[in-house]
Amino acid sequence: MAQTIRVMTEADFPAVDYLLQVAYASSRTYVGRLRRQLALQPDGWLIAERDGAMVGVGGITAMGSVGYIGLVGTAPAAQRQGIATALMRALMAVGEGAGCTCLLLDASNAGKPLYERLGFETVDTVTVWRREADSSTGLSGDKFADEQGIALLPYTQESVAQVAAFDASGYGAGRERVVASFLADDPALVRLARDTAGVIQGYLILQADGDAIGPWLATSPSAARALLAWALSFAGAHTLITQTPGANQDGAELLTDAGFTPIRSLTHMRRGAPLSPTRRQIVYSQANLALG
Repeated sequence: MAQTIRVMTEADFPAVDYLLQVAYASSRTYVGRLRRQLALQPDGWLIAERDGAMVGVGGITAMGSVGYIGLVGTAPAAQRQGIATALMRALMAVGEGAGCTCLLLDASNAGKPLYERLGFETVDTVTVWRREADSSTGLSGDKFADEQGIALLPYTQESVAQVAAFDASGYGAGRERVVASFLADDPALVRLARDTAGVIQGYLILQADGDAIGPWLATSPSAARALLAWALSFAGAHTLITQTPGANQDGAELLTDAGFTPIRSLTHMRRGAPLSPTRRQIVYSQANLALG
């Protein structure tokens, strides 16, 4: 059987969406995420084919010295046949060619052994949380107005560089293209938390193409709580999803108080140069499981 790996194009989205839904047993569409990912890294999203049929997919987004691998999936009938390994090696080569000295990913229990064989090591966990549309919460929609010393302000175009610099402290490298991509979707879905001196203490984005919160970072619990209260008030009755690092214990407590329930846990893994061990303590939600 002839197996090849090629770059994904927009024409592949319907077939890739179906493969990922089957591989991950999910009914949610991936098309919006694929469109964003491909725009950010056109050469980093790959498809494995066997005898002309799509059997696997995965991608990497290079952001400075750090590359994030995600959405690696194999068709059920083609699993345990070396396809994921071939895809991962190809993705790692893309990251190396882009100058990435550190590769990150979030592994399921099924995928973790493969990543360990390829040299990835466990550095943290990430929990996916869900808040149902009819959940009650201890946070009131206007609670952010009562947070001492915190002002929640709309995003403006002039804020992009400041937000990106703040984000880098939690991500571990500059990812201005990624942050700018989410900021550009709809400025009304973004809030910045600033202290009395105008210094950014955090930011939160409600994603325009789904029901997700993220990125969401804050250097203080009060800023994080104010941002979440705004998000819950803005989102109203909609179901919400967020992805919080295990290193951020305050995030887990805050989400529990706000009516979120943990629905899935993954292992955050790294290959290559280490990053700051405390960086993920200010990350209250990743952007997604393919961008960190």
